[in-house]
Amino acid sequence: MENYIRQLIEDLLAVAKNPPKPTWIEPPPHLEEDPVISELALVPFQTIEELTGIKQEAFPLMDQLQGDQWERVNEAIFKVFEPK
Repeated sequence: MENYIRQLIEDLLAVAKNPPKPTWIEPPPHLEEDPVISELALVPFQTIEELTGIKQEAFPLMDQLQGDQWERVNEAIFKVFEPK
C-alpha cells in the first residue's frame, strides 16, 4: 500500500503544479456580508475526480491507511488548492 500512496501523492503534486481554476461568483446583495456562505450556496459541487482528474476510486478509504499515510495524502490534496 505504501507504494500506492507514494504514487497517489506524486499524482496529486503534479496536479498542484497546474491547479484547477478557482470558481468565482458574485455574491448576491443579501449575502455580501458573508462571502463564504454565498460561495457554499452558489458554487456548483465538483467531485475530487472533476477537480484533479484522478478517479475517485483511486483514493483509499481512511481505514485502509496506516501510520501517517492519511496525513500525507491530505497534505497533498490541500496543495492542489493552495493559492499560487
